[in-house]
Amino acid sequence: MLCKYAGEDREVATKPEKTIMSKGGYGFITMNGKEVYKFATRVVPTVLDESLEAAGITVDDVDHLLLHQANIRIMEQVAKRMNIPMSKVSER
Repeated sequence: MLCKYAGEDREVATKPEKTIMSKGGYGFITMNGKEVYKFATRVVPTVLDESLEAAGITVDDVDHLLLHQANIRIMEQVAKRMNIPMSKVSER
């Protein structure tokens, strides 16, 4: 996918000075799958733990885990690190 801003030059309200957005491009967008996997499997369990603690509940209180994630390997690893059986993880 090639992304470009093709609009007309315009001022954008930024501080302390206004910025002019001009035509330009970013080249091809790519994703580093290994880094995404490492990040997701490290950070998602931490965020879930913090959320459970803030809600005053534990993993045992979770009936279903729904992650906005298309990669089943990430969902499996997050469930494993959280000690949540895959039977509680929605894969759709």
